[in-house]
Amino acid sequence: MKFIKYLLWIIVIFIMAIIFVFSSQEGEKSDSISEKISVAISDGKYVPKDKPLVKKEWTDNWSLNAVVRKSAHFSIYLFLGFFMFFALKFSFSKKDYAYVAIAVLVCLIYAVSDEIHQLFTEGRSGNMKDVLIDFSGSSIGIFFALSLKNKFLNKPTLNGGRK
Repeated sequence: MKFIKYLLWIIVIFIMAIIFVFSSQEGEKSDSISEKISVAISDGKYVPKDKPLVKKEWTDNWSLNAVVRKSAHFSIYLFLGFFMFFALKFSFSKKDYAYVAIAVLVCLIYAVSDEIHQLFTEGRSGNMKDVLIDFSGSSIGIFFALSLKNKFLNKPTLNGGRK
C-alpha cells in the first residue's frame, strides 16, 4: 500500500507540474499549441474526414481553439481531482467527506493560484471563468473517484453493511 500511496502523490505532483509549465508558457506559444490541435481536429487529421468530430458550422460562432483550450483546462483538473482524492485516501484514515473537502479545497486553491501565476506571464491573463472550469473538472474527477472507491474499495462488514 505504501507504493500505491507514493505513486499517487507522484502523479498528483506531476499533474501540478504540468499545469505550472503550461501556465508558464507565453501567450503566443500556448495559443500556437492549442491552435495546432484545433487545426488537426478541423482538418480531419485525427478524425476521418467523412466523420468529423466538430461540425463546421459549430466553429463559425465560437472558436474551436477556445473549445480546445477550455477542454484542456477541464480535463487536466479532472485528473488532478481524481488522483488527489485517491492520494488522500491512501495516505490518511479519515471519512470520505474529509477527502472530498480537502481535495476540493486544494484543487480550488491551485486553480486560483494558476490564474494568478498567469497574470505574471507575458501574453497571458488570469480569468475567473478558467477557475470555474478548473473547479468543475476537479469536482467531477473527485466525485468520479469517490464513486469508484465506493464501488470497488469498500468491503462488506459482518452486519452486511459497508465500511
